[in-house]
Formats: sequence, structure tokens, C-alpha cells
Amino acid sequence: MKPKELAELGVPQDCMGTAVEAIQVAFKKRIYGSKAEVKTILRQVASAPEVYKDEATFSDLANAIIASRLKASEESDKWGTNPLGSPTAPTHSGARRTTKAACSR
Repeated sequence: MKPKELAELGVPQDCMGTAVEAIQVAFKKRIYGSKAEVKTILRQVASAPEVYKDEATFSDLANAIIASRLKASEESDKWGTNPLGSPTAPTHSGARRTTKAACSR
């Protein structure tokens, strides 16, 4: 399967290699007979990896998806934080200058 197909099934980008390996094992052991069956199981693993984390063929993929989602969750908690602290309002010296010539016509 192509990465685009795997992504459409819900497999995270960083789990593509593990998904390909699982597919190869599934076909090698003749666990699933058709591409449609493999797509169905991949969609199920991607949507509920906890259910498949102890399954023989797709456990590595399920655990990789769980780890990927945990990592993404931890990283998203850090988004939006300013490493330099809270911004402060700029300070201006002197009075604000207004020019009527530029504003009037």
C-alpha cells in the first residue's frame, strides 16, 4: 500500500514503516486474503489501537500508533508557550505625535 492510502486509513505519518511491515507479515502468513480485508483491519487498528496492542500481527503497529498519539499530545501541550516568558507592553518615550496634514484631504 502507498503512504497516501495508509494515511487515509488513519495511520500516522511516523507509523508508516511499521504499518508496511505488518501488512507484509499478514500476507506472508496468509492471515488476510485480500487488500480490502487488510484495509478494514488497518482502519480498525488506527481507530482503536488499544484493542490490538496484544494481537499477534498488528500489535507492533498498534503500540506505535499509541506512542505516536501520546507524543503528539505531549507536544501539543507545549504549543503556544513563549520560551521568553509573557510579553510585556512596549514602552514609548515622549508624547504621541499626530499630523493633521497626513490625515486631512
